[in-house]
Amino acid sequence: MPRPFVTVTLLPHATLAAVLVLTACGSEPPPRAAPPGAIIGVSPPARAESVPAAPPIPSIAPVERPRLAMGSTEGQAGADPELSTLDDAQLAAIVQAVLDGEIRTAQLAESQAATPEVKGFAHDTTTAYLDMQIRQNAIMQRLQVASSGESAPGARQKDAAQTKMTVLLRAPRSEFDHDYVDAEVRDQTADVDLLKRVVSSVHDPDFRTQLQAIENAVEGRLRMAQILQQRLAREATRRTPPRP
Repeated sequence: MPRPFVTVTLLPHATLAAVLVLTACGSEPPPRAAPPGAIIGVSPPARAESVPAAPPIPSIAPVERPRLAMGSTEGQAGADPELSTLDDAQLAAIVQAVLDGEIRTAQLAESQAATPEVKGFAHDTTTAYLDMQIRQNAIMQRLQVASSGESAPGARQKDAAQTKMTVLLRAPRSEFDHDYVDAEVRDQTADVDLLKRVVSSVHDPDFRTQLQAIENAVEGRLRMAQILQQRLAREATRRTPPRP
């Protein structure tokens, strides 16, 4: 039996190289198996980019308010439109009228009061206001402030003190204690308000400091008067017989 003939075709080197390249491109290797535990189809998270730091906030210099000169009443809280036009001598006369009126009233109550507790309160009031008056005169003398040039507020204060004395002198003896203590609470409340206005209007800083001390002392006497007023009211309630 005759053997079959095998025909071998020799290709040029360039053609053979092209065939090998095409064969290599067309036959891709099989994909590699995913490792155990890996999530298929999810790409790994991208690396976070670093965020640049914010620029520093520039510091702002504080705004400095203009300071008032010593003795100036401009911009003071509670400056009184009436008293701010007066000089220190006229303001001192107002304070002097307040102290004189309280001393005279307390001396009257010390002699006319019926109960020992009201007499004692009047005595303490006299002592306290005399001490205020001594300190007032000392600071006025040192600052060379003469208590002169009476103003309208000063005249009203003197008239009020005289009216208070007249009313108390006409009060029945049995009602004097209550009338006196009630008048002290009412008038010392007004005195504290007036002294606050004077303090806000005075010009000399040392004089203002002294007046603030007097204002605080008057407030202390006012608190004592309020306590005594409440005590007298409770005693009057206990003495009042019940209605049938």
